[in-house]
Amino acid sequence: MTSSTSDFLIVGGGVVGLSIAYELAHHDVSVRVIDRQEIGREASWAGAGILPPANRATATHPYDHLCGFATELHAPWAAALAEETGIDTGYRKCGGIYLARSPGESAALVGQVAEWREQGITVKRLTPDELAALEPGLATVETNGRRYSAYLVPEESQLRNPLHLKALQSACRQRHVDLIPHADAAQCVVSQGRLQTVVTSRGEFSAGKICLASGAWSRLLLEKLNIATGILPIRGQMVLLRC
Repeated sequence: MTSSTSDFLIVGGGVVGLSIAYELAHHDVSVRVIDRQEIGREASWAGAGILPPANRATATHPYDHLCGFATELHAPWAAALAEETGIDTGYRKCGGIYLARSPGESAALVGQVAEWREQGITVKRLTPDELAALEPGLATVETNGRRYSAYLVPEESQLRNPLHLKALQSACRQRHVDLIPHADAAQCVVSQGRLQTVVTSRGEFSAGKICLASGAWSRLLLEKLNIATGILPIRGQMVLLRC
């Protein structure tokens, strides 16, 4: 079994792990990323890439603060990645349509709209004609003969996850980040009260600093350290339409 050392070791080669590696690589440090599968796959690959609108100045919940940072930073980040790698991440401020198709969905959407407006986020209720002009495929959506409410959130953005991951991988490689796939982390070695080594199917990797960024799978490693997180994987479904 091989053994290797770096300044930083990131366990998890999804969008979070690669983003951390990308930022660290701007400094004079050695960075290594390991993943149990191919780099840039799993949940990061399959995600929708939706960036919900948020206003950091008025946000009160930590999640909304993170959304606010994403709203502010993704546009210049996409431009920087495109300049460095020549890869368009697909980032677009395209707006989002939110449609309620039942009384329950309508009530929930009204509450969400009120929250957005409290945060100073622009929301516009769409008439049937406006909805038809924006998205003809949704114009005739009815449930039991009734048509429910639709709203436009013009500040919502999106990107194409596979392209974003491809750009991040390319930028990391250009900055000499060591990307190691198929290194399934099985054990964490703690010495002098500090996590120092991760034992994987491809060898032992030590580092001055270790970051666990493997999403729901971080729970399995943290449990070995007697750390409970409550993190669980959630399965979803995605449909990609080519229009």
